[in-house]
Amino acid sequence: MVKRTLRHIRRNDALRMIRLERRLTQQEVARRLNVSQGTYSLIETGYRDATDQEARVLAKILRADRTQLGFDPPSAESTT
Repeated sequence: MVKRTLRHIRRNDALRMIRLERRLTQQEVARRLNVSQGTYSLIETGYRDATDQEARVLAKILRADRTQLGFDPPSAESTT
């Protein structure tokens, strides 16, 4: 069993929320990401990390930046 960290849980919430706001199914995102729906589900639920390339493509698909999706921590400048 894979242990999910708080970071993964936050990513799960962000990916799912933004995907649903865009009215996309997991199947649609997976097809555009060129992975199976099962693989995308693992990424969205935090059981599999997205590769750097997958994170970039997901940001484009979901029209969001990587920080919003939980892939990059906020910079020190944005937290001050």
